[in-house]
Amino acid sequence: MELKETIKLGLDESRVLVLGAEALLGFQFRAFFQNGFEQLPTEVKDLLLIGLTAIAVALALLIAIASYHRIVEQGSDSEGFAAFLAAMMCVAILPLIAGLAIDLYVVAFKVLGQAGALIFATIGGAFAFTLLYGIELIQRIRRKQQIAEKQRMSQAGASWRSGAARFPIFGFSH
Repeated sequence: MELKETIKLGLDESRVLVLGAEALLGFQFRAFFQNGFEQLPTEVKDLLLIGLTAIAVALALLIAIASYHRIVEQGSDSEGFAAFLAAMMCVAILPLIAGLAIDLYVVAFKVLGQAGALIFATIGGAFAFTLLYGIELIQRIRRKQQIAEKQRMSQAGASWRSGAARFPIFGFSH
């Protein structure tokens, strides 16, 4: 894939994540104004604030990508910006997952209690982590294995060909 296409795709993906983070941030802010908020234990209220902060941090990191491209890179594409984009996306997703898991905990707390909420939030956070990081990690491992296999096969072929040249079979040499 060309650099320009890679950067365009990355910027588009960051914009989609910005929309998702904005929606989560809106839900976080609404929670503070709901009727049942006052009945929540102090620890859960504190968790809501931590979740709000995590999502705000994720949103700031995601917005910084496009700003950096426009201001620092002046809209041009470079290998350095592609690396910056990838790093920022990786970093920004972590607080987004944390904020989502906290939201899941608070919602489940009202229905399932503390233990059930902890299990629900852990499963939800792990699922989000798997979708956002795990699949890519598996793909990277597979690509590295494929590259290593190709290199091993080409080295084996090269050594066989060089060996065949030194030891002619049936009087023929390469």
